[in-house]
Amino acid sequence: YGRDLNKTQYFQFLFEDLKSIYSKKIVADTIYEIIESDYDWSYYFEKNYNVRLNVNSLPSKEITTIHSLIIPECNDVGFTVSTLDDLDLVLLEILQNAKTINEFLEELKACFDEDDLNDSKAEYELLIFKKIKKGIHNKSIRVLL
Repeated sequence: YGRDLNKTQYFQFLFEDLKSIYSKKIVADTIYEIIESDYDWSYYFEKNYNVRLNVNSLPSKEITTIHSLIIPECNDVGFTVSTLDDLDLVLLEILQNAKTINEFLEELKACFDEDDLNDSKAEYELLIFKKIKKGIHNKSIRVLL
């Protein structure tokens, strides 16, 4: 429950001043599990949890292995499930040890084409910041205050 309350504070602390964001530290949380499956479990739980939203689309069958993040929760189900893509997996691996945003961005550059990065630095940072926000939201990433 305390972790859920900190989420808003994490967003505010990290993103309130983008000039100082590069010196702030983040780390992968230790209280999650990742499962591999041929089925998108997040789709199942979100569809059944949000029946009132009338979710009718079927999960994609294009991906052969789906990685699902399982996070313990203080709710009636006891957990939440989020789908992770390959970049999410790399982010969590890099963040096994706490890093400043600058260190994190530099280490992650090895996963991208250098010419593409030189042509689109702003887009690269925007993508990574969105991934960090997703990690904070699904509680796989913590901000060190």
